[in-house]
Amino acid sequence: VKKPAGRCETLRLDFTNLVPGGHMISRKILIAAVTTLMPVGLAIAGSASPAGATAAANPTAIAGGAFFATAAASATDAWAVGGVYDATTGIPSNLAEHWNGKAWTRVPVPVGSEGYGDLTSVAVFSASDAWAAGGLPQEEDASSSQMFHWNGKAWSQTPLPVIESGGLAYPVYINAVKIASVDSVWAVGYWGPVPVPLILHWNGTAWKRVTVPALGTDGYDLLGLTLVSLDSAWAVGNDGGDLPLVLHWNGKAWSRVPAPFPSGGDDGDDLNLTIGVTAVAGSTAAGVWAAGNFDQESPYVIRWTGKKWVSAATPSQPSDPVAPNAAVVFSATNVWAVGTGYPAQAVHWNGKKWSLVKVGGDGTCGVCALTLTGLAGTSAGSIWAVGYTGIQKAGTGDPVSAIYHWNGKAWALAS
Repeated sequence: VKKPAGRCETLRLDFTNLVPGGHMISRKILIAAVTTLMPVGLAIAGSASPAGATAAANPTAIAGGAFFATAAASATDAWAVGGVYDATTGIPSNLAEHWNGKAWTRVPVPVGSEGYGDLTSVAVFSASDAWAAGGLPQEEDASSSQMFHWNGKAWSQTPLPVIESGGLAYPVYINAVKIASVDSVWAVGYWGPVPVPLILHWNGTAWKRVTVPALGTDGYDLLGLTLVSLDSAWAVGNDGGDLPLVLHWNGKAWSRVPAPFPSGGDDGDDLNLTIGVTAVAGSTAAGVWAAGNFDQESPYVIRWTGKKWVSAATPSQPSDPVAPNAAVVFSATNVWAVGTGYPAQAVHWNGKKWSLVKVGGDGTCGVCALTLTGLAGTSAGSIWAVGYTGIQKAGTGDPVSAIYHWNGKAWALAS
């Protein structure tokens, strides 16, 4: 099977639709992400910081900031993206930070025509080729949708298709972006007043809309995707009818593939479930997995057997269960997932069971909730987890962005 050019895949997560400062985006609540290490010739980036980067005493902890996604191409090339909320203006701006193997530095990202910013996804192919999407597009302004490309020196905006319906142009919402090659990039999300699933493809020159299979009249949202090979990709989300939405690309067209209903429910409408399946990931050793949550707190994990999707074991703890917001898959016996906790918790799958691993509670924020929303790793001994804290003792509830690192033995707050 021909693999896409190598890099560590990352999946997008925007798991509560909560922008910094507690302000809500008018989007479906859902979230979880799964990523995997794709061992196919990782490109090693230089150790120098990107041009335009700005140093800070602790660039990973930004008042009013929140990270929503992360991606890594090598031990010296990783990105974390999100947004920073300005309490005075009420306007969020784009947030991006880069890891050069020694330190995290903040890198400027422009905003759209309306001045809004909020990056929800990122993918890295090499030191001179990365993509990030977001921008908090406004319903009345299709031009406010944002897709950015990194050329090794700066982030620049790339036009997205404008979709019209009933004489009105609507913005597109990008939830996940993945890179197959320099001239083949995929992005998924939704568009329209009633969500319509959206798949876009970059052909090296422009973003083009790709046909999505007919799914019905309910609102649909694609939240994540992964590239297993150049002729095999998966996109996931929910279908507006409280069931997981799973689509497969066979190299020629996208088609829907059935996925199991969450354990514990027999009718999504009666239970009023909200299922978040934001990403899938696969490798030859690990297979393909998808993770998310329903009822906004119950874990949901499924696995592709090569013939069908089946329910997989889910993290189960006596208190504060970890409903996956993000995950990374290294092998069938090495899977990580993170969510929200007091302090935040990570869970690890060893091939037989999930084990709880402490992440937060390091005394840096007093009484606070740490929400982890993205994971990326270049090896089993080096994993990045990104998210934000809610500082309660300050009385404001405003978030502070946070990045944690796993060194093979323990999680530690990055600085």
